[in-house]
Amino acid sequence: MKNQTSKDNPGPVSCDPAELFRTLASPVYGYAISVLGGPTDAEEVLCQTFLRVCEKREQYDGRGSLRAWVFSIAHRLCIDVLRGKAKLTKPVSL
Repeated sequence: MKNQTSKDNPGPVSCDPAELFRTLASPVYGYAISVLGGPTDAEEVLCQTFLRVCEKREQYDGRGSLRAWVFSIAHRLCIDVLRGKAKLTKPVSL
């Protein structure tokens, strides 16, 4: 799944987005449900994760596993959703 130019200078990593989605969509969705507790937010995180993977794939340098990189994106998006919910549920003092 990755093409590196040398050990010292990893080149761009090629990945087929469709193959990556087929392989990781279910585990990413399961992770998002476990963190967020519901399918609606988890589906949004799933979509945003793979959108971000496609947009940022040139930034993946191949140092770690592609799976770990995708899950780190999903994790950060889950945290963003949780932070947004926390802001919505803060009591307002009058």
